[in-house]
Amino acid sequence: MTTDVIPILRVADAAVAAAWYARLGFTVEFEHRFEPHLPAYVGIRREGAQIHLSEHAGDARPHTLVYIWVDEVDAVAAEFEATVDEAPWAREVSLTDPDHNRLRVAEPVPAPGVELLLGAGAEDELLTLETAMWNDATRGDPRWMGEHLADDVTEHGYSGRIYDRDAILDAEVGPITATLTDLAVRPLGRDAALVTYRTNDHRGFANRASVWKRDGSVWRLAFHHGAPAE
Repeated sequence: MTTDVIPILRVADAAVAAAWYARLGFTVEFEHRFEPHLPAYVGIRREGAQIHLSEHAGDARPHTLVYIWVDEVDAVAAEFEATVDEAPWAREVSLTDPDHNRLRVAEPVPAPGVELLLGAGAEDELLTLETAMWNDATRGDPRWMGEHLADDVTEHGYSGRIYDRDAILDAEVGPITATLTDLAVRPLGRDAALVTYRTNDHRGFANRASVWKRDGSVWRLAFHHGAPAE
């Protein structure tokens, strides 16, 4: 079982390097020399992150690149008078230590929201469509169902039975009494989304997930899975 991965950086003077890394919030955890006159091997730590600094010539290649995640990259940029670069996945600062090892210090960028990826109103529309699948009037309307089912739709039902499009359309619709809770929409791309929720009816609780795909301007159900839950 892997518990830690620790980069080793080649340095000429571990004390000088440790002082530089202190500006990033790292503190010295240990120092080792086989003899007082031999090269130093120093461990530094910042919370859960560790780096080892080695004066031993064979321990690491020079000019290594290390990627470090932090909560606030602006403070690092201010300390080193560096520019923050905006990437799709993070806000990054590029640094070079006294031994020419390169570091990218980065602050994660939150994942794009539902509206940004799917467009304004998409979340409400998807929740309305999912809820309509549990409404007697719409579930029993072949025209409405036909418009909102993908041609290759598959449903894995609560009972374990698997339904294709024809089986879904032909299924007898009885009084639907289920209540839906904990509905959430998660984008899977610009034209696909996952809707998750729980239902409670005479059979008990179930965890459910639906994948919807947008075909032009129309959302169509592509997959549904329901599983018994406590």
